[in-house]
Amino acid sequence: MIEKLTIQGFKSLKNVSLDLGLITVIIGPNRSGKSSVLHALAALRQSLGQGHLYANGQMINLGSYQNILSTQSKEIKFVLTGKRFIDPAELAPISRSDNKIEYVTYKYGVMFGSDAAWVWHSGEISCNGLRFKATLDSYGNQELEPRRIQVDEIGAVDLAEAPYIAKPIVSTMTFSSNTPTTSIMLRRVKDAYDKIFNVIFNDLDSFRFVPVLRGFDNHSYKLTGYNSDVIANPNVTIQAQYASNLLTYRRDKLEDKVSDWTEKITGARIYVRIEPPDLAALRSRDGEVETYLVNDGFGLNQIVIMLLALAVAPEMSIIGIEEPEIHLHPRSQATLADILTDVAKKEKKQLIITTHSEHILLRLLTAVARRDLSPEELKVYYFERVGGETKVTNLAVNEKGQLEGGLKGFFEAELENWEKYLEALRPSKER
Repeated sequence: MIEKLTIQGFKSLKNVSLDLGLITVIIGPNRSGKSSVLHALAALRQSLGQGHLYANGQMINLGSYQNILSTQSKEIKFVLTGKRFIDPAELAPISRSDNKIEYVTYKYGVMFGSDAAWVWHSGEISCNGLRFKATLDSYGNQELEPRRIQVDEIGAVDLAEAPYIAKPIVSTMTFSSNTPTTSIMLRRVKDAYDKIFNVIFNDLDSFRFVPVLRGFDNHSYKLTGYNSDVIANPNVTIQAQYASNLLTYRRDKLEDKVSDWTEKITGARIYVRIEPPDLAALRSRDGEVETYLVNDGFGLNQIVIMLLALAVAPEMSIIGIEEPEIHLHPRSQATLADILTDVAKKEKKQLIITTHSEHILLRLLTAVARRDLSPEELKVYYFERVGGETKVTNLAVNEKGQLEGGLKGFFEAELENWEKYLEALRPSKER
């Protein structure tokens, strides 16, 4: 889980810092930079383990690197602070019986130069009194603490700085006596430490992106064997093909779950039908009426990929969703917000949402008032663009589900419309 995110030099996000909750909602006018937060995370996600920040990749296509550099900026920088749960059993070889390790905390910073190449990164990882810190830049400057972990009399785990994005520390083994028994013991110790060293990479690798361009544009899609839980793709048709394949190959685990959600939101269920010779067709059913999903209402079409991404993402995933409300009736939007709350709480998935929907936001605030969410678990930010730069206002949530300063930017237009309407109803002599 990312607890704090700082982005500098990315599009209009010249210097933005956000404290993230279990659910983070970003509101604001068009072109205010809301989606750029998710785009930045998607770009970082598709660059993991590499030496460059890829603006154009398997998850998102933002054009060239120069397209995402802020005006007059020469570098892009990320700083992330977070924590991740690790099963204590996996860390048993290095845990004390009276103090089992569960959460590993981290702070990671990385900077990319004007040519998109990695310039510098630094990682600090801590858990139950253990602390590891590594800093490395492209000029050869490096710092690591500690460099060696002694393991009783059998050997040591040696550490080194690494130039891979989100992987600042790598480890090797040094044996004092290389016997089958000591080899197994030391390997288990090294594997346990690697679980800790990989926590930054694994947290960012868990990011799933649900873009605003989503949905099914064909009646059926070729079965290719694709079975990954990463659905996002810059090509909408390929993204739909991935989703169709995933629903087909994991039908027993996913179809009913996604269908239950679509029925709650729209009243219709969805299912996959195999068509010869090797096609997967998504269909919808409302009572006795069946049709291809692409021929059904656009609201249902648009939510399936989002709901599938929510269903298939592993526990502790971070899911970024652009405008979950698109093409949905206000009542359906409220139901969707309830589902988002349940997924976040019960399945331990962190959500970062951009929205123009007061219905979704109000329902999430209602969840706080009902104590389904704590005020700390829901973060709300208002974005606005001033002189080409995104400015951020934190709208603090209290225990009653109220926002400090009110719902900035949401109701002004509605109130203005009501004023004009009431004015129009007044007799002409009174105007």
